[in-house]
Amino acid sequence: MRDARPFPTDDSERAWLAALPRQSAPHPGAEDRLVAALRQEGFFAPRRRWLRTGSHLAAASILLAIGAFAGVHYAERHSVEVMLARDDLTPQEAVLLVQRAGSDYVKATQQAAVLAPEDPVAAEVASQVLVGSAQAVARTHLDAGVAPQLIALLGNPSSAPAPRTPTIVRY
Repeated sequence: MRDARPFPTDDSERAWLAALPRQSAPHPGAEDRLVAALRQEGFFAPRRRWLRTGSHLAAASILLAIGAFAGVHYAERHSVEVMLARDDLTPQEAVLLVQRAGSDYVKATQQAAVLAPEDPVAAEVASQVLVGSAQAVARTHLDAGVAPQLIALLGNPSSAPAPRTPTIVRY
């Protein structure tokens, strides 16, 4: 129900409301009952951060193990050796396999040339393999015209430009 008259209506009522206390003292024992109720609900229980941290570490370890397992499985399934052993490759997979195996062969040849500079036979074999690879690329036009320059450079080592010496600037 609504009262039709506004509250307070006169100065005496306003003074009476202003004189009222703005807070009241709690009943004796109310604070103890409130603390006991909060403790019973578990608000003052000691926090178990080690349990939360441990569960986060366990979850991270599980995710790491799953990722490592998936990565190893993928790498083993798609390695050059496994793909060479398969006989059910699609034409696209076969072309990719040839490209990957050839790239690995050229990388191994480059490493052999770098690691055995004192062995002239190994260096010559590596050089001839790289020249043969460049010629094969040039014959199939896969390089957009770069292979003839590469063959000329590899075929005649004396035509290679001399390495530049760094310029020293002194202040």
